[in-house]
Amino acid sequence: MVTIKRNLPGIARPSQRSVVLIMVLAVLTILLLLAVSFSIFTRAERTITRNYVDEVRAKFLARSGIERALNELTRTSFAGLSDASANWLYWGEDLNRNNFLDAGEDQNGNGKLDILTCPLELALRPSFAAVKPDNSLKYKKIKNKKTGFSDALESKYENEGDLYSLKIIDSSSQIYINGSGAGVENLLNNLGEILGLGKNMGQKIIVGRTQKGGRFTSKAEITEIIGKETYKKIAPYLTVYNWTNSK
Repeated sequence: MVTIKRNLPGIARPSQRSVVLIMVLAVLTILLLLAVSFSIFTRAERTITRNYVDEVRAKFLARSGIERALNELTRTSFAGLSDASANWLYWGEDLNRNNFLDAGEDQNGNGKLDILTCPLELALRPSFAAVKPDNSLKYKKIKNKKTGFSDALESKYENEGDLYSLKIIDSSSQIYINGSGAGVENLLNNLGEILGLGKNMGQKIIVGRTQKGGRFTSKAEITEIIGKETYKKIAPYLTVYNWTNSK
């Protein structure tokens, strides 16, 4: 007995249906991957755009803070500049401006009152501290710490969300590290001893300055000489800027 197999028109064999199903699944997988990739790309684009806008806003906000400080100082009389209670002074952690560590002022948690050495982001009373209508200081909670600021603007995230803080220091009260003579070295030695950084701080800095051509263009250059941690402690008391009366 002879059996004859024929494929009827329009009817696919099981093996053909399996191949078609695999191809359909492959196409659907590719389309799904494309859709997911497009979604991720779109989300990333939105994030990048938002970050760029925030960066631009931050730069202009910082610049406006500098312009405000210059304008305020220009309008302030010489007597106002020398006033110990002037609002341009930077008090750091010293909220009450009494040179004592009071309750709630130890922002660094080191048990000491940090004024010039207090980081700007932790300052309770920055320069030109923002005040309420009743003249009490304004604060923002940043990283779970109460922090003062100089001024704030409305942002897309919260009311007064865009803020800036100012730190103004009178350079005439700082040690000019490009100065000549043994006096500069002695001042730096005494400063290092007072801050607990050693007795030869001045000698190290002067020797390092000589190796750098006899002049620092930025006080941050002494980081290579004394180390980063020591620099953080001593930097608020130093300057590379000096005014000389040419007459």
